[in-house]
Amino acid sequence: TRQSAEPPMTRFVALQLSQSHSYSIAKAQRDFGYEPLISAEEGFRRLEADFPSLLLCHPK
Repeated sequence: TRQSAEPPMTRFVALQLSQSHSYSIAKAQRDFGYEPLISAEEGFRRLEADFPSLLLCHPK
């Protein structure tokens, strides 16, 4: 049988999409001296600026 182009929506995927996720970089900063190249604020600013073009790349 041929697989569909898009993967199925499983219960696991539905659960993951319905919950908030946040992650801390504190251990990476502490253990490895990691520092992000851009701040979260700058990242969100860039996302907001590019979002319309992202929608055009992935039409429904």
